[in-house]
Amino acid sequence: MSWYAHSGLTGILNLTSDFFPLMHGSALSLSVACYSIILKTVIHEMKIDIADDKINKTLEYATLLPFAKTPEDELALFRELLG
Repeated sequence: MSWYAHSGLTGILNLTSDFFPLMHGSALSLSVACYSIILKTVIHEMKIDIADDKINKTLEYATLLPFAKTPEDELALFRELLG
């Protein structure tokens, strides 16, 4: 949100209250995506995936797990990615 405020208060002055949760969700989504990319890069560069062949699928599971709506969805995601 500071990107909007640093350009001057006009950047956030006339925004509706719906803007702030949307901006927060967008920022969190970007943070999760960037962190996942960083972890994938570290896994690849340190060759951790050679020692643990399921580490990339485990990372994918951890990234997608918060989007599961029910325990059944969590279990289905686990089975799909990690068997």
